[in-house]
Amino acid sequence: MIAKQTAWFVPSRPDVPTRQRPYLAAPSDACHAEAICAFLPCFPLVFCAPRLPAPLVTSLLRRHMNALRWADARRKAPPNSFQQCHGLSAMLLPKREAAAVAAAALALFLLCSLPSPASAFIRIHDMRFVDADCREWAFVGANTWRMLEAQSGMIGVEVNGKNPATNLLDTAASLNISVLRVFATGVTPELPLQTKPGVYNEVALKALDTILAEASARGLRLVLILSRNWGGPDSRAMYASWNGLPSPDDFYTSEAARADFKGHLSFMVGRVNTVNGRTYRDDPTIFSWNLMNEPRYFLNGTQDPCATDPTSCAAKLQNWIAEMSAFLKQEDPNHLVTVGEEGFFGKNSSYAGNNPQPSSDWSYATGQDFVPNHNIPTIDYGGIHIWPDNWNVSTDFISSWIAAHMKAATEMKKPLVVEEFGKNVTDQDPATIERERNPTFKTVAGALVSSLQSGGPLRGIKYWMWDPALVDKSSPGWSNYSQDQVFPSSSTMQTIIYPTAQLAAKYRLTQVPGCTPQAAPATPTLPAKAAGPAPAVTAASDGGSTGGRKLLREEGAA
Repeated sequence: MIAKQTAWFVPSRPDVPTRQRPYLAAPSDACHAEAICAFLPCFPLVFCAPRLPAPLVTSLLRRHMNALRWADARRKAPPNSFQQCHGLSAMLLPKREAAAVAAAALALFLLCSLPSPASAFIRIHDMRFVDADCREWAFVGANTWRMLEAQSGMIGVEVNGKNPATNLLDTAASLNISVLRVFATGVTPELPLQTKPGVYNEVALKALDTILAEASARGLRLVLILSRNWGGPDSRAMYASWNGLPSPDDFYTSEAARADFKGHLSFMVGRVNTVNGRTYRDDPTIFSWNLMNEPRYFLNGTQDPCATDPTSCAAKLQNWIAEMSAFLKQEDPNHLVTVGEEGFFGKNSSYAGNNPQPSSDWSYATGQDFVPNHNIPTIDYGGIHIWPDNWNVSTDFISSWIAAHMKAATEMKKPLVVEEFGKNVTDQDPATIERERNPTFKTVAGALVSSLQSGGPLRGIKYWMWDPALVDKSSPGWSNYSQDQVFPSSSTMQTIIYPTAQLAAKYRLTQVPGCTPQAAPATPTLPAKAAGPAPAVTAASDGGSTGGRKLLREEGAA
């Protein structure tokens, strides 16, 4: 037991006056103390050197070597020079120095306890998502909304003393919500990412840079959506407008619009992050790319071309998916790619009877056909969406919808993700949430748990939604978006999402047999001034907000 004084131990220094060097009471304690002070700096190096800054690692190593040298000098000193303990001795630090060392040690242990930054690309082996060490990457994730707007300071207020987007990332990491689907676009007219072909808004881009860097520091992965279907900034309607096309539906077949979109793909994968110096194509924080959020044709009535000839529209959309995914893989061979669609089956599909409202043809008229859309080499995994409010379906339908896609994914030998599922509530009070939302979330979460336990293809789910700017009824956009918001304090999170996320995280401790570990990419050195795109310009005037993420099919479609 150390007598009357508590402090952190370090090797004593003969150049410090004796009155500043109070010795330990017992030789055995001195021995243990000197051993500790010689090896304590080594512990952070052993357990978390890969996630510590290089200068800190160097400093720790130097401190450790100095401690060993001094211990060796003590051992060789004359017998009466110092208090002895098997050739070793130690001293206590003065209080001020002890406090500083204690604070530094605490900081190191806190650093060690943080999630590891993303270190290598997520890939697929044997219908499983795997990380660099071949550990399975099963997950529960979330769809975010207005992340760029919040990060840029355009909307929202500080939460817990932090930018609302940063607070969301912190909360997600604490809840094991390990994959976030993020619109790498503007979602409000005031913050477009691209204002015309090749002209970019640096404010929006720097917001995305920051989100990627902050997510990496927390061990989170992001699915980035490259374009939007439902109008507004960075949507296919904008590409149609820029090229003078009569309809957004012409985007898929217009040579000029497709060339503009390819230019955007090249720009995005080649973007150099202004925060950490990483080129997007080289950033393992990106879990995957979505070509578009819900690419489809609009249904304007029973005489719509896609209603009268759905197979023709399906062929056009299929060609677009194949062309753009092949181009994206050529530009960025490191990351996974998927479509981003709802997952409707085509008219001639053997699974067509599993569509919502199968007695109607509206799902065929979207042009989607889940199996052909995903069963090409440049699409890595299947993704589906579930919208019971818009489709007017029950939880029984949700179970059969997931089961049909799991069967199709197994036949394609690809993993499956429920990329969006949500359920509106009429109020955020606990009773309403339990009655209106939780049955849907329990059904989807239960399907994931069952698939993980049985080795099925469903390996991840992402709920809708999480808007960082929504805090209470005074928050901007509350009346438009609060019906979709899942608050961390809600029973949906506490009793369904969080427990399922904890279970999924346990699978990340398991190595997938037959998988070969992957070397981590080199960490870049941030240049003095990273090359950036064109300066920020004014927001696009055409297009508008979708007024929330609610419309999945045109009003009046049967």
